Amino acid sequence: LIATDKSLQDVNQLAAFFQSLNIPTSEMRQNVGDVVRQLFEKRFDNEGGPSSSWVGLARATQLEREEIGYSPSHPILQRTGEYKFSFIDPGGINNVETLVTRKSGWTLELGSSDFRVKELEGGRFNMAPRPVTLLEDSEEEKIGDTLDRIFMQIADDMELSRG
Repeated sequence: LIATDKSLQDVNQLAAFFQSLNIPTSEMRQNVGDVVRQLFEKRFDNEGGPSSSWVGLARATQLEREEIGYSPSHPILQRTGEYKFSFIDPGGINNVETLVTRKSGWTLELGSSDFRVKELEGGRFNMAPRPVTLLEDSEEEKIGDTLDRIFMQIADDMELSRG
């Protein structure tokens, strides 16, 4: 094999492509973050995931909710809306969005720092878990599809040939 100017250009272009993926732009972060927040919102709206509904509220909780003026059974985890918005409102109170970068790539951590997260996500001895952040495969695929679109757009912008 003999390196030509064209093959070196191709290798350099490919290296630049991979380097551009190492640290996401603010647009990349927003696109991925928007998809994840939409998935979190669906969790609240559907009271669970696509194939796993949250366990209904205990009778004592239903009575407590009714006593203070809320619907006894639904919506679960949404009395005032603060908890839900801590997951879906970027920049809102208790909303978490943290970018972690390493040589091998990056991770965008999204969620809530609300004091109730640990207990509500994992449950406790007398309360079933109602996870917002534990996504199912079909939901994770939506994140993957978004990343694929982002990467294809970067390749198109760099005019890399596919195939």
